[in-house]
Amino acid sequence: MASAGYTDLPKSPTAVQALVVKHAGEIQLRLKSETKLKLKEGKRFSLTFNEWTSLRNRRHMVVNVHEAEGHHWGLSLVRVKGSMPAERCIQLLKLKLEAFGLNLFQQEALAVA
Repeated sequence: MASAGYTDLPKSPTAVQALVVKHAGEIQLRLKSETKLKLKEGKRFSLTFNEWTSLRNRRHMVVNVHEAEGHHWGLSLVRVKGSMPAERCIQLLKLKLEAFGLNLFQQEALAVA
């Protein structure tokens, strides 16, 4: 948090959580605008995603976007509740990608790895 400019953190856990959520929102907005710009430039992306279970037995799927230049970033975690057949996995993946202006089925924008 200090590297992001937050040197005087509040004492309240709720206030700290609000700062973290605000900072995450700023990063997401930056990623969205950078991704939009790269799509206009004709850049293509690949995806990787993985499902994992936390120590508290909560399942999540992480979605990562990769560029040809070697850069990559995570689009955050997707909480998985219940079973996740392929259809549900694609549905969750589509929702997460759409939040960042990406389309799973638009071949000129995204190549699934």
